Amino acid sequence: MKTNFRIILLMAAVMGFASACSNGTKEAESVANDFLASYFATDYQTAAGCCTEELGEALMTAVQEYYQMEENIQKDVVDISSQVVTTITSVEAVAKDSVIVKYDIDMPEPEPTLHSTLTITSVDGKWRVAEF
Repeated sequence: MKTNFRIILLMAAVMGFASACSNGTKEAESVANDFLASYFATDYQTAAGCCTEELGEALMTAVQEYYQMEENIQKDVVDISSQVVTTITSVEAVAKDSVIVKYDIDMPEPEPTLHSTLTITSVDGKWRVAEF
């Protein structure tokens, strides 16, 4: 009888852990979707908000050139970026606080589909893009 109780207790613990991992990967996937949508919509401020502090700062530094472009050139960049479609193909937990998100980038024709990854980490209980 004690053995059955231990097995049931162990199964409950495993199911709870699996559920927590599933919720974590869903939250990480949501952050990845928000980041990708913002980034390819050229809403770099929102995209940076999805990142760790370090990556957000690096992203904003990297896109300073965009903000210095003439308005008509910015519009062209937005028009091209708005045609990009991203599709998350997998979300893999690699540690309790780290997830790898694989995604495809479909560019306007005739460009081939690109495959890329994001690393999402938990920072103070919130999922943030740490690498892309």
